Amino acid sequence: MSESTAHAYATHTRGRRKTNAKSTTMNCGRLVLITISMAMGCMLCTMGMGGCQKVLFPESEPRNQFERSDNLRDRFTPVTEPDVFGNPKPALRARLSPPTG
Repeated sequence: MSESTAHAYATHTRGRRKTNAKSTTMNCGRLVLITISMAMGCMLCTMGMGGCQKVLFPESEPRNQFERSDNLRDRFTPVTEPDVFGNPKPALRARLSPPTG
């Protein structure tokens, strides 16, 4: 065997490259990067699920600053009204029309 053939045989035994310090360090860095990214993804999912525990705007609270005064003055306009089929729809005409009286 010549010297170049012996060197090629030593580094490529059965189609596999011998590991050296550089490739081990690269694989270790890649493993750390994957582990950190998976941990960050799990943390973000956990935080996102924790943010959905309570409703931000409950139905019992007034929707705007005028709704409370309208209720006190008996000028309440409904939030929804049933359509032809009985399904609730936003009562836009009642809410956007000028107040009477």
